[in-house]
Amino acid sequence: MADAGHNAADLTATERADIDGMSMLLEGGTLYELLKVPDDADRRSVRDAYFRLSKQFHPDAFYGRNLGPYRERLDTIFRALTSAYDVLSNKTQRAEYDRSIGLDPSRPLVATAPVAESAPTTAPSAPLRTQSGTQPAVVVPPAVAPSARDASTQSRAIVPPQPAQRAATDPPARPAGATEPTKPLQPLQPPPAARPMQSVAPPSATSVSRPAMPAPTEEQQRAAREALARKLAGNRSLSQSAMPAVQPPVSAGASLQSQFANRTDIAQRQKVDALRASVRELVAKGDFVGASNTMQILRALVPDDKSIEQEALEVQRQLLLQLAPKNTEAAREAERTRHYANAAALWSKVAAVKPEDFEPNFRLGRCLLADGKELARAAEYARKAISIAPRRVDAYVLLAEIFEAAGKPASAKAAAEQAAKLDPTALAVKDLLARLR
Repeated sequence: MADAGHNAADLTATERADIDGMSMLLEGGTLYELLKVPDDADRRSVRDAYFRLSKQFHPDAFYGRNLGPYRERLDTIFRALTSAYDVLSNKTQRAEYDRSIGLDPSRPLVATAPVAESAPTTAPSAPLRTQSGTQPAVVVPPAVAPSARDASTQSRAIVPPQPAQRAATDPPARPAGATEPTKPLQPLQPPPAARPMQSVAPPSATSVSRPAMPAPTEEQQRAAREALARKLAGNRSLSQSAMPAVQPPVSAGASLQSQFANRTDIAQRQKVDALRASVRELVAKGDFVGASNTMQILRALVPDDKSIEQEALEVQRQLLLQLAPKNTEAAREAERTRHYANAAALWSKVAAVKPEDFEPNFRLGRCLLADGKELARAAEYARKAISIAPRRVDAYVLLAEIFEAAGKPASAKAAAEQAAKLDPTALAVKDLLARLR
């Protein structure tokens, strides 16, 4: 049956092994082992571990794949990760949990090293730089407008440009294959006015080459660029506004970055709105567990949103109120088995959503006294019980016993005398006064 279940799931062997391992931790591991952090990890390390594991084991990470029996396991794992994060990121709940598993809540917490990201397989190519170390500018060769004379000879010969470093006195270059002239070349003379125009045959490979054209000046380059621009603009005059200066590449990059940032913001707002709508639907169905888990994801997306934080607290309160009957029964059972730390943690959840009920406040104070580790907190809940039911003798007796255990006999005697005023015949009151005299 296990093989059939594996075959039915569209998962790799590694993914199945990871899910099976987390399922085993749910049965016998601690919350620290579940989040894969040491028991002295600080709150930020716990949060980082939760975010990393929730992405790995969230059912949406396997969207579109046939999970078979592993779908239910993923749901259970994700809920357990969220519950573990809730407990370990809350100072009070974490202290109560640490005591329940035998850890000292006052131990110093340390930050754990983050999980190293895998290095890229290939290094990105470095940007090209000039000798001065700056980004190279894009150079567009200028378009030089040919003169009428050059246009007439363009089809006959192409003269290679002179190198920039050649001296002005050097002789012009010869075309490939040309013979060495017997005498220095003389400048071409214009034909006499009376001389009739004759047809000229194209020069052969052995004909004498013309002198090379000098490199265009900066003014010529500018005039050529303007001429080309006028042609592209439909021969209209160009002003400074019509030909804006070319912006450096960094401005274009900043513009793209701004566009992508805007898209990211829009996508995140849409995701936040979708999650809020999901929370409302879950609350309407009475599924406060699912609503609380969704609120945890929402708070991770926008941790500084005060309205979402208030909504999360309200959802958590509704969840605790829904679980109050189960927590009450579990707390009574923990008291019967003398697991006072666990009982105190459960009564604390009930008292948080039922602050006007006598029983959870009174029993929480009594369990904290029996555990003996938080006597100041025990006295606080004993006083709450007295304020709810000021005629209950057992509440004054509890407060006197807490003061007695804390080494405050005068306060203990005052509480016992107040109990004696309410019921001087109570045996517990008589025994208490006898010990305190």
